[in-house]
Amino acid sequence: MSAQGRPAWWQKGMRRKSGGRIEWRFYVQTPAGSKQASAYGRSITELKAERKRIEKLYEFAPERITLNELLDRFVAEKRGDNTIDQRKISDMESRFERLVRPKLGRLSIGALCTNWAIISAHFQALSGKDPNSYVVQRAFDELRRAFKFGISHQWCTLNPMLHLERPKYRATEKRQPFTLEQVFELLRLSTGRDRVIIAFLVMTGVRTWSEMSGLRVRDCNLLKKTVKLSTFVRRTEKGQPVEKPVTSGKPRGKTERAEREIPLVDPLVALLEEHIRSASLGPDDYLFPNQYGGLLRDNNWRTRVWKPLAEAVGRPDAVPYELRHTTNSLLAELGMIAEERAAICGHSEVVNKMVYTKIGLEARRVIMDKLGMLFPNLGPGSRPSGDKGQDEGQDGDGAVA
Repeated sequence: MSAQGRPAWWQKGMRRKSGGRIEWRFYVQTPAGSKQASAYGRSITELKAERKRIEKLYEFAPERITLNELLDRFVAEKRGDNTIDQRKISDMESRFERLVRPKLGRLSIGALCTNWAIISAHFQALSGKDPNSYVVQRAFDELRRAFKFGISHQWCTLNPMLHLERPKYRATEKRQPFTLEQVFELLRLSTGRDRVIIAFLVMTGVRTWSEMSGLRVRDCNLLKKTVKLSTFVRRTEKGQPVEKPVTSGKPRGKTERAEREIPLVDPLVALLEEHIRSASLGPDDYLFPNQYGGLLRDNNWRTRVWKPLAEAVGRPDAVPYELRHTTNSLLAELGMIAEERAAICGHSEVVNKMVYTKIGLEARRVIMDKLGMLFPNLGPGSRPSGDKGQDEGQDGDGAVA
């Protein structure tokens, strides 16, 4: 390009790019030394504004920036990622606000990077006081990711969290699975769609909301007796359920193992057939829709349906997720090994420390058929609780026919 073709504002480091854009290469000073950066625009106004933004981004230094400022920018970046569940970001902010900012927030990154004992002593104190050590572990991991974010922007040169021991998990309260008698009582007390939901959760072991609520009728092959998990749900910041978008390089579900195919036992197939027919659901409809045909909302169903049922069976503090634990416990009682149970429930390799892909569909069907033998016929008019009130040939008044 000749000098005559350049505008008056052309400066060193600028060069034309495709689409009418101009790249402006320059150096910025960071705590780790000089770093080359590039600004893009179509005019000198755009280029100067972009360069100013980039220089401001890199103007932080460990001796000036506090941990609070680092956490603010880290959270802001996460908020801009539409593939992340906004409720998870809100939970992370809450943990920072409660466990990290009060004691460490006003300290500079430079002080924390050169004196790891400050962070170590803080988390040791939290582990001794906080009753839920899992929350402390989450805060530790998220702070480590925040420092990694700072390193990627050249705001600090090392991650002190990598040199510290992660707080140990002390289980104070474990989820308790339901007994088989309690499951039968839940099925007896519930009706219609809610009865099918409870039976579905117990007889498949799917994750309560992220996997179940996004299922459509077409995902259930009632002839083949399988259900395919391929659509997953996340919540927005306000708790509104939305289908999780497909993102390159990230698993669709909670883990890589979440996208799977589960065999359906015969009692559940009968329930699903009746549910789909009575609700007049089409192939593209959600399997368990709300009253408007959209995604069923977790909090609404818990408040209106689950809470009264759980209180009626003597488990007022139970959550629907414990039905998943119930499935795992029943399969274990039937003699299923951990590897087989993981193939059904879709656990990750990190959790189970096994490779589950070797468990084929037919092997899973044998496992689930054994689970189906525990349940009687759940068709219309049946009594899953084993009530013999009108059995053995008795009519409605108790007289023998």
